[in-house]
Amino acid sequence: MYSGNCDVRRIGPLHASVHVTMLTVDT
Repeated sequence: MYSGNCDVRRIGPLHASVHVTMLTVDT
């Protein structure tokens, strides 16, 4: 559903933190 590394590198560290949190919550 969510690529992870590829997207994180594209969006940058700021959004990366948000997405990492979302992944943790989703899991």
